[in-house]
This record gives sequence, C-alpha cells and structure tokens, in this order.
Amino acid sequence: MGCPVVLHQLMLHCWQKERGQRPHFNSVVSFLDKLIRNPTSLLTLVDNSFPESLEDMPDYPPFISIGDWLDSIKMSQYKNQFLAAGFTTLDSVSTMSI
Repeated sequence: MGCPVVLHQLMLHCWQKERGQRPHFNSVVSFLDKLIRNPTSLLTLVDNSFPESLEDMPDYPPFISIGDWLDSIKMSQYKNQFLAAGFTTLDSVSTMSI
C-alpha cells in the first residue's frame, strides 16, 4: 500500500502482543534517526500479501540495512562479503542457500 518496509516493520514491532517485547521510546527515536540519515532504506515498499493472522507474522526486530542486521548479530566483519555477493536487502538474505 505504498508503505516503506522499514516503517512497516517498526510498526509491527511496536504492536507486539507482549508489552515487554515492544521497543522503548529511545529505541524508536534512534531507529527513526537512522532512517533520516539513510533515506534510501525507505525506497522498498511493502507488497500487498499479508499473513492471514497475527500468529503467522514473523517476530523479528526491524533493521534498516544489512550492516545493521550484521551488527545486531555481532557479525559486522562480514558486511563487505555480503554486499560483494549481491546481498543488499534482508529479503535477499532470506533466500540464501548453502
């Protein structure tokens, strides 16, 4: 519906069923600050295929870039290899195979 994926993921994260799993205000502000500094992350839009129920929705935090994701799992040393291999979005990473 024209919503950037990163904002959609943030919204889903903020509406977690369990209150304790929702991000704190400071985390949301920090995330939005990163978005402002990297506006190209807003170019990928959500498609119209949504899960039928909330239980089918993935339970993962929003990430702006491959670098942010790798930082969060303490594997930032592999950022250049991911980008060189053409993995520039988390969608592309989700289709990786061994």
